[in-house]
Amino acid sequence: MTDNGTSLIDGLENSKLALQSLREVNKDTIEAINREDVDSFYNETRINLLQDAIFKIDDGLEQSEVKSVEAENSILRSSLKNQIDETKFLQNELKRMQSLLDDKEASIAKLSYQLITNKLAKDVRDISQSSDSIEKANNDGFSEIMNQLRPSQSRMERSKLSDGLSVSNSMISSTASTSIPAKFKLLSRLVSQYTSEGKFELATALCQQSLAELQQDSISFETDQAHILNMLALVYKDQNKHSEAAETLNQVLKIREKILGPNHPAVAASLNNLSVLYAKINHFSEAEPLCRRALQIRESLLGPEHLDVAKQLNNLALLYQNLNNFQALEHCFERALHIYQVRRELEKLC
Repeated sequence: MTDNGTSLIDGLENSKLALQSLREVNKDTIEAINREDVDSFYNETRINLLQDAIFKIDDGLEQSEVKSVEAENSILRSSLKNQIDETKFLQNELKRMQSLLDDKEASIAKLSYQLITNKLAKDVRDISQSSDSIEKANNDGFSEIMNQLRPSQSRMERSKLSDGLSVSNSMISSTASTSIPAKFKLLSRLVSQYTSEGKFELATALCQQSLAELQQDSISFETDQAHILNMLALVYKDQNKHSEAAETLNQVLKIREKILGPNHPAVAASLNNLSVLYAKINHFSEAEPLCRRALQIRESLLGPEHLDVAKQLNNLALLYQNLNNFQALEHCFERALHIYQVRRELEKLC
C-alpha cells in the first residue's frame, strides 16, 4: 500500500516537472507570439490612423475642388452678367448712332435732290440755248452712249460673243413705235450725258425721279414707264450692275408684252437686249432662248430674208459658238450670209 502511494507521488512529481519543463520550453514561444500580437495590433492601429488621415485628406480635396468650381462659376456668372450689360449698352449705342445716321442720310438725300434739281435746271437751259439737234435715239430706247460703245458689224461677224456681243446692228430701226417719244428725248440726252461722264448717281436719280413723276392714271403710263426703265437699265449696265440691269430689262419686257402683245417689234428688241446682257456675263444658256425668240418674232413680222433677221441670226450664231453647238452655228451663219448676199445684189441693181 505504502509502495503504491509512493509511486503515485513520484508519478505526480514527474508530471509536474514535465509540465514545468514544457512551460519553460513554450515560454519563449508564447512571449514571441505575444510580441507579434502587439506588433500586429500596433501596425493595424497605424494603418487605421493612416486610412483615416487619407480619408480626411480626400474629403478635404473634394471640398476644396467643389469650392474652387463654385468660385469659378461665380466668376463666370459675374463675367456673363457684365457682358450682357455691355451688350445691352452697345445695342443702345448702336440704335442711337443708327438714328443719327438716318437723320444725316435724310439730310444728305435732301441736299442731293436739291443739287440734282439745280443741275437739271441748268442743263435744260444750256441745252435749250444750244443749236445742236438732239441725236435720234435707237429704236429700243438705248441712248447715244450705247452707240459709241458698240462694235461695228464687221467686228461682230468675226468676233466671239465672249468678247462682247454686238447689239447696235441687231435692232429694228425702221419701226417708229420703238423709238423714244419726243417728250423723253431731253431726258434721254441728259441720262446719256451723265452716264458718259461717269455721273451714275445723277443719271440713276434722274430716271427714278422721272418714274416717280409719271401719272399712273395716264393712258400712256406703262409705255412711258417702259421707256424710262430702259434708260435706267443702260445706267445699271454701264456700272456693271448686271443683276439690276437684268431685273429692269425683264420689267420692260413684261410691260411691253402686256401692252403690245408677244409678237411686237418692241418685244423683239427687249428680248434681244436682255439676251445681249446675259451674254455679256457669260450666261449663254439663258441668252440663247431669248435671242431665238427675238429671231422668230422678226421673221414673222419682216420675212425670212430681211436684213434685221440676218443681224439677229448673227447674234444667235455667236451664242451657239459659245455653247459649242457648231451645227446650229453653221446654219445661222449660212442663212445670214445668204441674206447679206441677196441684199448686196439688190443694192447693185438699184
